[in-house]
Amino acid sequence: MIISVISYPENLTIDDYILLHLFNNQQNPDSYSISELLTEEGIQKETGFSLCYISQILKRLEKEGYVYRKLMRIENKRRKHNAFFLTKKGFKIVEKIRGKKSN
Repeated sequence: MIISVISYPENLTIDDYILLHLFNNQQNPDSYSISELLTEEGIQKETGFSLCYISQILKRLEKEGYVYRKLMRIENKRRKHNAFFLTKKGFKIVEKIRGKKSN
């Protein structure tokens, strides 16, 4: 599958793309509502990968301690959805990824 909107080098993995996406779209997890970009659906729309695949990767990234999920109100949505945020460990790995991206 082709990454549709992100113009990163091909040597990055889908995990890297998702972590960079969360970093580039980070918002305050204590806000009343946040953008859809931090949900599985928002990540799916940005990357072009299937929702099922995105879900599997986010579960693994959460298990490895790079992201955490929080049930939140999403702008222009009636129901709450899981939003994903980087942990401290996630921010550290993004620094390494950004170094890889510039090479």
